[in-house]
Amino acid sequence: MRKSFADILQNAQFDVTTEFDRLKTLFYKQTIRYRPQNSINTKIITLHDIINSWFTLVSFRNNALSLDDFDSANDFTFSQYHSSVDIDYFVTFCEYLENIILDIQKKLPSDFSGVCNLIVQQIHNSIEKICYMELKKDDLISYVPKNATAITAAEIIEDDDLSYNTIFYNHHSLSGDIEGKKEILLKFANLYESRKAEAKGVCDKLSENLRYAFNNFNIRHNNIDPASKSYQEFFAKLSEPAKEELYDDTYQLCLEFFIALDNKDKIKKFEDMRKH
Repeated sequence: MRKSFADILQNAQFDVTTEFDRLKTLFYKQTIRYRPQNSINTKIITLHDIINSWFTLVSFRNNALSLDDFDSANDFTFSQYHSSVDIDYFVTFCEYLENIILDIQKKLPSDFSGVCNLIVQQIHNSIEKICYMELKKDDLISYVPKNATAITAAEIIEDDDLSYNTIFYNHHSLSGDIEGKKEILLKFANLYESRKAEAKGVCDKLSENLRYAFNNFNIRHNNIDPASKSYQEFFAKLSEPAKEELYDDTYQLCLEFFIALDNKDKIKKFEDMRKH
């Protein structure tokens, strides 16, 4: 019987709510004593409060004038009370903290280095325990579940953007995002088209299934508009969760396809041996 993710975490003695609260305490409650430049008085302040007042130094703030302003604009509620949290919310908080800290830490007084480093260490330990991995793009960090097949395929794909999205497909922000997943699958479809000839005699059935998916699941063609010549009633009438499941299945076949192409010489070697 397959274990649920919650069972796995429990067996690893990892409690998401506890780890969330630890990070909250370090960021919102632990105080630091420091002396502002050109001042004879010391201040006792939290990491959150100093970042809140120095937030204009953060490179990705957009037009936010404070961290509170940034939170409001993005509907972040981490500072509020939570009796329990799920894994996606916890990971989002980790991403939020680490990206802000790494962006501004060198601009803060050195007195805050200790708590900044401790928070980042706590995050890395937690991420490792829940079997997630870091994914970085444009100097921003995301965390995604470790997927050995996705990692292997990403290493094979030469296109940097698609290589990144091969792993990012598993990010929690794409859960339920049909259009976001479709965009990535369309990139797979374009690469598939340029390499499908290599599949002959290597993974013919896999190639046929992918071609069917790309042409009938509203990826390459408009399969959901009755007025379209490519309309597919069966797909158009599926629920959103059912469509997403088919997209996830297509994604897995994409991974298998490109890994098979990378191993085509080995596959042909065994095929030739079987003929003798």
